[in-house]
Amino acid sequence: MAVKTLNRTRFLIIVVISAFISLFLKGISIDFIENLKISSLISGTIFQNVIYLLIAFGSLISGILLGKLLIPDEPEENGKNNRKLENEYLTLPIQNNSNSKDIKRLFSGFSLENFSQQIKITIILICCVYIPLDCLFNLFPGIIEYTAHSFDANNLDNYFLIDSLFWMILSSTIIHSFVAIKEEFIFREFFLTEGKHQLKLGTSFIYSSIIFGLLHFYYIFQIKKENFSPILPILWGINALIIGFVSGYAFVKTHKIIPVILAHIVNNVLSTIAVRNFVQGKSFWESSFLYMYLPIIFIGIFIFIFNFSALIQEKKEFFKLFNKYWKEFPENDISIFFIDIIIILLISIIIMGL
Repeated sequence: MAVKTLNRTRFLIIVVISAFISLFLKGISIDFIENLKISSLISGTIFQNVIYLLIAFGSLISGILLGKLLIPDEPEENGKNNRKLENEYLTLPIQNNSNSKDIKRLFSGFSLENFSQQIKITIILICCVYIPLDCLFNLFPGIIEYTAHSFDANNLDNYFLIDSLFWMILSSTIIHSFVAIKEEFIFREFFLTEGKHQLKLGTSFIYSSIIFGLLHFYYIFQIKKENFSPILPILWGINALIIGFVSGYAFVKTHKIIPVILAHIVNNVLSTIAVRNFVQGKSFWESSFLYMYLPIIFIGIFIFIFNFSALIQEKKEFFKLFNKYWKEFPENDISIFFIDIIIILLISIIIMGL
């Protein structure tokens, strides 16, 4: 119990330190960006996302190194049992006390090894999970209108209103590339590599997925002055929660971050095109569903049919990883579950600064 609580406390401290460093750097960078007075809306948005990506990298690295100074690593004694459980899925980088190794571990998922296999995983994620989910949720009345409102409300600018479809897609791809790298670095690379190092595999998987979903629920606070139903941001959050679990599992199985980044980019760009079509007064069924979503869904159906047995096996492995969380409680101590609820809520609030 004491060791488990210590691990969770250490991980929370790392996140808190990272968030405070991030907020400090963001305050400086916002003044810097405003003083530059970049005339182009798109250039300013891209530059801002580049800065925020670098802040995410720097703050998480600083949080890990400072967190180690405050709470040293636990003895290697427990590491053997951890690795026995992990080998069922993958072998993560070896634990050690070297600061340079800590940083290297944090970026270990950015690898081009077995790139063709990574592309295959990317296509499966896009065609079988991301796009069908996005299409399904866009079918709910008012969800696209709410998405358009949220884009504007969150200062993502109106790049989806560019007249030229080509330049809109190019701008959207560049912008969402930095957004996807930042979010996947935080929620997959950090939580599932460093998080596993501090906690255990099942626990870090639950933390990563649920926090990713919860952070998309905060849009519910933006509907007070608008006539939107609270169910819309809830649906958005559920979508993100499902994506969080699937993307987390994909990363755990491969320890490669590129497939989830690419799938994230494609999903966001297509969603942006759907919003653009809506703003221009085009029918969702004719402009987005028929010519954009439906072909990808058909590809996903073919992939599912030809890989049926393999995907069914992946489903079983997914639930085994999900259930691993409960098995990691020491002597079935259910009190750890309530500690996790508190920490997940705290981290969800704190990590908004990242």
